[in-house]
Amino acid sequence: MQTNTEKALLLEQYRIYIESKEKFIDRSFQTNRFFIVFVTFMFIVLCVVREYLLYNMTSTFVFSAIGLGASFLWWSNAEVYDYIMKVKFTKVIDTLEKELPVQVHSIEKIGFEEVKKSKKKFYFSNISYSDIQRLMAFGTFVLFLALVILEWASL
Repeated sequence: MQTNTEKALLLEQYRIYIESKEKFIDRSFQTNRFFIVFVTFMFIVLCVVREYLLYNMTSTFVFSAIGLGASFLWWSNAEVYDYIMKVKFTKVIDTLEKELPVQVHSIEKIGFEEVKKSKKKFYFSNISYSDIQRLMAFGTFVLFLALVILEWASL
């Protein structure tokens, strides 16, 4: 049986983890927006300065290489955020909830799953937000890689 102090400590730990998870989700969205803006900016720069030479290389090659690096960082960042979210926050919160009288986080997850099941099924309905992030990062990576290869082949 838990004492009042232990219960208060458990509840405080739970509250801290829930707040940390929300801040982490916000930070993930901000990071994703940064990469979307940066990669879009690289595409715009590529369209504007196609034929200039920078350090004996074409600007297309230079900015495509920068975009390639940014796309890789975007993908790896999305991968890390997803891993931390699933392992650190969800696992810990679920474990802490087992000691509480009501498991609101678990109830919320069940509610989301029920709503998801009741919605119309689309081809991409099982894709999560982090999967979309990684897919966008991979798509831009492939596009920048193709530009680097085409530019390198023409040198």
